[in-house]
Amino acid sequence: MAIRSAARRLKVAVRSRRCALSQVNKLPNELLHDILKQALAYDWVLYCDHGKRRRNHLAQLQQFRAVSRHWNNVILASPQLWGTLSCADIPKKLFKLALERSGAAPLNLVCRLSNYCEAFAAAMLPLAHRWSAVDKLYGRHWHPFNKLPTSKVRHLNLNVGRLVRGTQLEPELPQLDELLSLSIVDSGNLNWGLLASRIGSRLRSLELRSVNSRPEVVWLLGFIAASPKLEQLEIQRTWFADSAVSPLPTVPAPALRSINWRYCWASHAAVDILNHIDASADASIRTSFFDYQRQTEIPQSLGLVGYMANRIQKLREDRSFEVQIHGRHADRTTFTCPKSKADEPESHFDFTLYHHSGANNFILGPAARLLAPVLRGQRLLDLSSWGEYEHSVAQPMFLQWGISLVGLSKLAIPNSSNYLQPLTAPQEGGSWLFPNLQQLRVTGGVWQPQLLDLVKIRHEKSAVETLNIITLKDIDVDEEEIDMLRELVEVLVVAE
Repeated sequence: MAIRSAARRLKVAVRSRRCALSQVNKLPNELLHDILKQALAYDWVLYCDHGKRRRNHLAQLQQFRAVSRHWNNVILASPQLWGTLSCADIPKKLFKLALERSGAAPLNLVCRLSNYCEAFAAAMLPLAHRWSAVDKLYGRHWHPFNKLPTSKVRHLNLNVGRLVRGTQLEPELPQLDELLSLSIVDSGNLNWGLLASRIGSRLRSLELRSVNSRPEVVWLLGFIAASPKLEQLEIQRTWFADSAVSPLPTVPAPALRSINWRYCWASHAAVDILNHIDASADASIRTSFFDYQRQTEIPQSLGLVGYMANRIQKLREDRSFEVQIHGRHADRTTFTCPKSKADEPESHFDFTLYHHSGANNFILGPAARLLAPVLRGQRLLDLSSWGEYEHSVAQPMFLQWGISLVGLSKLAIPNSSNYLQPLTAPQEGGSWLFPNLQQLRVTGGVWQPQLLDLVKIRHEKSAVETLNIITLKDIDVDEEEIDMLRELVEVLVVAE
């Protein structure tokens, strides 16, 4: 009986799949072509490598060909679907088929470090007039690329250090008027002035990664000013030289929606660049800077935090929102400004300050003071994502905000004595943390007896408001403890 039942279920599943496939096979060829093209597409404009392996285009194409005869016929008759080629495909018979089927369609080239790069370059260089996107160039065999008519390239991920090791990028670099995205890696020998003169005004995405030639601040600002359609700026492990130009120009960047600045030392140059890019108020800014190596770097780090605070305040001039705080670490925090209307973007302001242990009070306390105006007037301060084990890092910010945000009435914290204990007694000087606190949400872990003490003390002290509403979320607590707490507050909510 069990076998018959399983057989019946299998027949039903097969029929349903055949039915679904028959519906897809009824699609017009043009519509199926567009669906397959979208399924195989990659967003080259907003592409940032981050060490991820790109999927193999031709392998996926073969999988789609195997779906049905109809799909296979549509794919074989669609040159644009065969235009993405990888150096890893060179030894395969499918590579020759792809070149044949691509016809005169634009070519998207993916050349990662492999044993086949030289053969791939030899096959692709004669077709340079068809290049539309190029992802990475390794080795000297690509050097003739500079002299070929590649003005139609729209997306370029260029490893300059490997391409022209020991030499400058010479003036034969083609004019790239159609370029939409540019990623530069290991660009120790790059002629920055020449590059700026070769890029058209249509650029939408710029990534600088592991740049070790210390380009000048004024060059980058000039590059941004010449790219009015720039939407994304990504900078990783790149150090800029302090500018010799004073005062620096403020450059408009009306289309810029995202600035990602990762893994760099805090410096005057970094602060100068951010402060002189006039991006739209709702642009997302994400930064992570190494800090505390030297005492003199602290002002630059605070300058970066102050920049974030100013951006959030500027956004508040256009719309109303409550800042949401995310991240398990107090020094690696994202401030999200939710959209208040459907057509508004959600903006993120992320700062990460990599530091040496013991330096928290030097930077996180002052940083909290700079960020306090951003949080004033909020109904809820939610710090529950910081985690109970991060108290040594979080404490300077938690204490500073407790003193600064005197009007706050709702607070969410991890279920830890490291957060509960400071709320039960006044600090040095007699001031209480969050004196107007009336609603408290505690999240995670096991029951903490300090919570009962906290509620009792705040009931007795006239200097602080009474805690009326308590929420326990994901806490291992007994019924007896719940009953004791329920006697002390007006509303007790226990949630999973």
